[in-house]
Amino acid sequence: MAEIPRYRGREAVDTNDPVVTYTGFTGLRNTVSAEHLKPTEMVTAINVDLDSSGTLKRRAGSTQRAAVDAHSLWSNGTDTLYISNTTLNRFNTDYTSTVLAAGLSQGLRMRYVEVNGVVYHANGAEQGAYTNGRVRQWGIKAPVTQPQATAIPGMLPAGTYQYAVTFEAADLRESGTGIAGVIELADDQGISFTSIPVSSNSTVANVRLYLTAQNGDVLFYAASVTNGTTAYDFVGSVLVLGNVLRTQFMDRPTAMQELALWHGRIYGLQFGVLKYTEQMNYELMNPNNFIMLESAGKIIAPVESGVFVATETNTWFLRGDGPENFVRLNRASYGGIFGTLAYIEHENYGIVPMWQSTQGMVIGTDGGELKNITRSKYVYADAPVGASIFKQSSGLNQYISVLQG
Repeated sequence: MAEIPRYRGREAVDTNDPVVTYTGFTGLRNTVSAEHLKPTEMVTAINVDLDSSGTLKRRAGSTQRAAVDAHSLWSNGTDTLYISNTTLNRFNTDYTSTVLAAGLSQGLRMRYVEVNGVVYHANGAEQGAYTNGRVRQWGIKAPVTQPQATAIPGMLPAGTYQYAVTFEAADLRESGTGIAGVIELADDQGISFTSIPVSSNSTVANVRLYLTAQNGDVLFYAASVTNGTTAYDFVGSVLVLGNVLRTQFMDRPTAMQELALWHGRIYGLQFGVLKYTEQMNYELMNPNNFIMLESAGKIIAPVESGVFVATETNTWFLRGDGPENFVRLNRASYGGIFGTLAYIEHENYGIVPMWQSTQGMVIGTDGGELKNITRSKYVYADAPVGASIFKQSSGLNQYISVLQG
């Protein structure tokens, strides 16, 4: 039966369902029920990409190059590192892998930061430094004790002398040391040092001996012996003492769970503590180099004017150029999800950090402001850990994040 046309004036009226023209999609939304969505909003989006104009495109496929049980992937474009079971591995250009370190704790996520060709990495329990194709210890463990000292004939004037030793690597990296030893000398005496500590670190070449001047309190370089030498006699004059000891009361960095490089320091999280290395010395840490947090730390995101720190319960901004003058500002009463930080290229803010918070995707601006860009449109379940990357392909900028748990 033919449909009888309806007219408005002299023009026929189309009685079919209205046609909706989509000029662009605005993305997923689940903060309202499906029947209240706008025509440009989506309930689901599977295997598609959405560009800045709102156009949907089929997502490009992928090709498997190697079947590897892996996590904690990192690359600088030349070296690619990842964790598989309890080993740290390098992924080679021929799609094979080389084991760099074994015996790591199962399941812990490794985090990385590169400085001057050295890739420092840590998982909260173990840490190391990858350089020149090999992994070595991150920093040199300081001597546990100072040598024993006794008076012998020599050229030193009478007085009180303090002494200390450090370990020195072949590449001139130097360890810290503890409280100095003390010895009293009469006129024209020297010092016999015995029980000189020996480092088990394979990169250590020498032990450096430091002495104060007569009745002094500043330690100066006095001599070096080969690592493994346990006795040395110093009978010379204090007038030949060299450079000042600058590593006393420091040690190698302790275990950290998240890493970030900013203003000449490496910052790291360990439970409810934010730690940091010495200025321009990434392999030494003073035991006082820490900031207490109110709960376990999850994200460290440096920007131009300070550092964002997201914990389990809050997001803070530490404004300033270093820990000596940080001003702590609360930016959100919700925390972040470990592992989801990536730096993106934003059309309004430039290169900025983006991560998953417990209440949506957020951006930290160079000025220290926090922007939640998804909470009003899309809510998803919290997760303890995730992984994110920033990808640029065929003119499309993408922040891709996967949450686990």
